Amino acid sequence: MRNICLLLTLVLLALIEGQAAGAKTEPAFTGVQGAFFALSVADGEASAKWYAEKLGLAVDMRTKSDKIAVIVLSGSGLVVE
Repeated sequence: MRNICLLLTLVLLALIEGQAAGAKTEPAFTGVQGAFFALSVADGEASAKWYAEKLGLAVDMRTKSDKIAVIVLSGSGLVVE
C-alpha cells in the first residue's frame, strides 16, 4: 500500500510540474500491474473527471443506489474506485 501511495504522489507531482511548464499531458505512467485503490470523495463525478483528464483513466463502471454511488476508472494497469 505504501508503494502505491508513493507511486501516486510521484505521478501527481510530475503532472503538476508538466502542466506548470505548459507540457502536453502524456500518459502519466506505464507498466503498472494490479494497482488498485478506492477513495471516498464528496463529488464523485468531479473526481472521475479529474482522474480521466490528469491520469488518462477511462470510466469502466458507474452504479448508484439510494445511499452511495460508485465509479470505477482504469488505465495502464491502475484501477481507481
